[in-house]
Amino acid sequence: MTMGTTCPGWRRPYSLRKTLAPCHSERSEESQQLQFQTTAEILRWFENRGVGVSPAVAAASRSRARAGRGTTFVHDGLYFPDAIALRVKSPAGRRTPGHGHLTTGHMIATVTLNPAIDKSLTVPRFEVGKTNRGEVGRTDASGKGINVAMALKQFGADVCALGFMAGSDGQFILEALASSGIPADFVSVPGETRVNLKIRDPIYRTETELNEPGFQVLPAHLEALKRKIREYAPRCEVMTFSGSLPPGAPPKTYAELMRIAKALGSKCMLDTDGPALRLGLQTKPRLVKPNRAEVEELLERPLPTRLDLAEAASKLLEMGAGMALISLGAEGAVAACEGELLVARPPAVAVRSSTGAGDAMVAAFAYGEIRHLSFRGSFRLAMAASAASVATEGTKFADLAAIKHLLPEVHVEEISKA
Repeated sequence: MTMGTTCPGWRRPYSLRKTLAPCHSERSEESQQLQFQTTAEILRWFENRGVGVSPAVAAASRSRARAGRGTTFVHDGLYFPDAIALRVKSPAGRRTPGHGHLTTGHMIATVTLNPAIDKSLTVPRFEVGKTNRGEVGRTDASGKGINVAMALKQFGADVCALGFMAGSDGQFILEALASSGIPADFVSVPGETRVNLKIRDPIYRTETELNEPGFQVLPAHLEALKRKIREYAPRCEVMTFSGSLPPGAPPKTYAELMRIAKALGSKCMLDTDGPALRLGLQTKPRLVKPNRAEVEELLERPLPTRLDLAEAASKLLEMGAGMALISLGAEGAVAACEGELLVARPPAVAVRSSTGAGDAMVAAFAYGEIRHLSFRGSFRLAMAASAASVATEGTKFADLAAIKHLLPEVHVEEISKA
């Protein structure tokens, strides 16, 4: 079963206004309504005309049309309601002549195998082993891949969310994605989506996290997700794979999914830890983004100095990564790719929540990939995005304008290993 905007239970009619005038002319008063009951009907209509459309983005446009959003561009005599979420591809895979709004190949898919709901609790003078009283600050849809999708949406990127989802808490996450205009196509699994509790103490300036393990997945669920990866990878320039594995998913899961995606032309970015990171590196992902502790675990040695971190980043390249980004919290990050070894400190901001800072960095590199930014340019954007993220409450992300405002305060230096 699928959870998300392509869910077959979503039955309200969807209308496309078909004009009889040529697509480059003014809108004709003479038009007819095409009624569709499901997203599948929309996809079949396009297939019969030799046009490829992603299921998730077709569903997103269906949802936005139902909400009464205005039409913005034309293709083959059709006015579509959403110029950003809908990607229409010509049979040759090129931009259709005369249709400046039509794009192809720039979608990013985020894959979240263990989503969560983040509850933020403020508890002054929090003490372990005692009764503490506090106030619930926020309840956010989360999970690392969900966070990446939310951040990318704030950048204005064309993004869809894939993965596993379960129960009523999972429905809360799907509704949050839908309200943000993010298409979602998740494999439904039994059980309930986990809840992570963040306890923030404003007096002692500490943040404590209590994370549930997540739902159980079975081999059949993993096979269903592989089918979705095969479906979406040909249409996505980048796919990100983020977060912990749920119980039942073997350590090789990310590696298997990324091999499928890479074989179909998608660039893969990985943010995980432990054996899943080690095995994932063997597939030669475009980017890996562990934090210091995760790299120390992987390499089985401490990394106390900048030189140690630089050597670790270079080691990640040797292990298969195209780019390596090691996040260091308030200390910034170290980044490496072939021929470049960089360090940066983030802009100074008032920290409200550290949740999602690393996910904003992954989003920035994915965005940099589709915008063809340089390695250094993507790194600077990642540092600004991370700083903007921690300056917001809960699991929220700044828009591109706020991030660009911080860019002049990001200072990037080259690291010499001599």
